[in-house]
Amino acid sequence: MEEVSADPKFWEDPENSQKLLQQIKQLRNKVTVFEKLSSQYDDVVTLAELGIEEQDASVISEAQALSETFKAAYEKLRIETLLSGEYD
Repeated sequence: MEEVSADPKFWEDPENSQKLLQQIKQLRNKVTVFEKLSSQYDDVVTLAELGIEEQDASVISEAQALSETFKAAYEKLRIETLLSGEYD
């Protein structure tokens, strides 16, 4: 964002510059949500593998609980993505 806003021509049209800055902010928020979801997925997989490897039922149940949290967050993101179009 800094590169775009550093160009003096960028600020010549304040309306468009504000729209662009808002779009950048929204995209960064989406990336942050995706990165968090990706991290949760990695945690679920790692925990499940550890539970299976160690044959530890408590770790496996913890992985299952984390998996449910992940699925809920994933489903929320999926629906938001499906309904984020111009005509939705």
